[in-house]
Amino acid sequence: MIILFGCLFLLAAPLALYASYALSSIKPRTISLHEFSEGRARDFYPNLTQYGPRASNTYADYRTRAFLISKIYRIRSMAKKSIQFEINLQNFTTKNIEELQNIAFYLNFFQKLVNDPSITFFQVNLIALFTSAEEMGLNGAEAFIINHPWKNDIRRFINIDSGGGNEKAILYRVKPPQFVREYSQVPRPHANVIGDEILG
Repeated sequence: MIILFGCLFLLAAPLALYASYALSSIKPRTISLHEFSEGRARDFYPNLTQYGPRASNTYADYRTRAFLISKIYRIRSMAKKSIQFEINLQNFTTKNIEELQNIAFYLNFFQKLVNDPSITFFQVNLIALFTSAEEMGLNGAEAFIINHPWKNDIRRFINIDSGGGNEKAILYRVKPPQFVREYSQVPRPHANVIGDEILG
């Protein structure tokens, strides 16, 4: 019996590992514009990687920032009237480097999108933050949470990282804990608590 269980485990473990890292099929760029298409999103990938590694204050860093900012402004120009869309460029310095910049945008949805009685009509917001200087100790995230005027508007926090562009993005930090239950309802959740234990 123990041998049978061991054999089943040896067969099931690699399959479970493969399934957890398998990417879902890509939605083509021909689908409706109101749906997310990875095919369309991947059109932007060469613009983010063509200059090489984006270490702080390098040519690649500046060009990538300029590209992101231009695309965010383009999205804002197409936003519906029911969405308040603000963009904020947060300049900051560290002990060793000047002229660093976080890119943040704030979406306020003027409708009830969340099934939560504690959230009123004007409280459904999204803040997206592209941080700078993360390779030196999460300096961009620290600058945001200490000095940014939007820091007090955060009720739920998701940290998604895709260290490799060809891999599945992984959720490794989330606040508050009940958001984990909500995240588990997405079609293919992917998370790892070890990252939070190491960084927390």
